[in-house]
Amino acid sequence: MPTLPFVRLPFTPLPGSSYYISNALIIAKRVALGLEDPVRIEFEEEWARGNPLFDWYQRHSNTSIESMQLRKEKKAPFFHEYVTFKLSDSSCFRIDRRQLPNERYPMCCAQREGVEAYDTIEEITDLEDSMYNPSDCLVQVDFTTDVELNLIIVICRAIYERPDTRNYTVQRYNCYFYSQTIVMFTLCTVYDWDEYFIWGPRNVQQEFEDASRIGMPLAVLDKDPDISIKISNKRQVHKLMREF
Repeated sequence: MPTLPFVRLPFTPLPGSSYYISNALIIAKRVALGLEDPVRIEFEEEWARGNPLFDWYQRHSNTSIESMQLRKEKKAPFFHEYVTFKLSDSSCFRIDRRQLPNERYPMCCAQREGVEAYDTIEEITDLEDSMYNPSDCLVQVDFTTDVELNLIIVICRAIYERPDTRNYTVQRYNCYFYSQTIVMFTLCTVYDWDEYFIWGPRNVQQEFEDASRIGMPLAVLDKDPDISIKISNKRQVHKLMREF
């Protein structure tokens, strides 16, 4: 008898919260709380009405991002990481990268090609919502200037459109990569770090001329009136800076 596509070995664990997003109890709890359904982050369909991600964006397009957190679940062995953010209308959401809940070959995520990623955005009750698993906040960023919601869409689209980062690989393009990239590139946009501190200056002379004027990112965080950042795990943030 052929194996159905939704069949998977019962003893093969999936990283992070993959089990829970399709859990009937979790679904019932979300309905009881009046939360929006999770929306898959993908860009295959036309960016127009009827596309679930487009419709989600349209519902919240008149809001701006007030704060953002990088969070890490306490549950071993994966210690799943994800992003939460709060909008100016007080609604809160989380963004996750997981495997498909019904992934047929979950262990293929250890191979270079990986498996299909299941990136989602879903409404939560607050930034510390622990509906799936208890978690700790590693980094919190509070903005005092308007940060457009479209920035989230732009970052997620950039990840999706690259063949290497679109898939889930347990070694590299995993939940840690996805969540840390969103936080880091949000900061890059606010600070305009792209050229000098992410990709490097175009020439050595420019580096010397601009270094004293611009300063390194971590050194100027406390001086910018448009952003406040709280770091619970400084080693994690220094790791982010090295990786990017």
